[in-house]
Amino acid sequence: LYDEYLSKEAGPISKNAPDYESAYQTVSKLFENDPQVKILRKSSLDALSDVLSGIDLVFIDGNHDYLHVKQDIQHWSAKVRKGGMISGHDYNDRFPGVIQAVDECF
Repeated sequence: LYDEYLSKEAGPISKNAPDYESAYQTVSKLFENDPQVKILRKSSLDALSDVLSGIDLVFIDGNHDYLHVKQDIQHWSAKVRKGGMISGHDYNDRFPGVIQAVDECF
């Protein structure tokens, strides 16, 4: 966790580190035997160098403020193959930064 992620606009589900650790352990267990899934535990921009271009799908669930969402879309779009998919969630009134960034990029 980092301070910017815990801002009101970023929209964290919790401010308790154990909640995130529990979620990480649950997801890691679900995909531990799937060679096509790579779970990266770092900021999305730091993870860019760990992923080759040409991926089929990226699911973005990071900081929900406008600037971070727009950066995620712009940077990760370059990693997705033609015909691939960029996905996310929280496109709703609770997160106006998500709506603004998505609408501008797409």
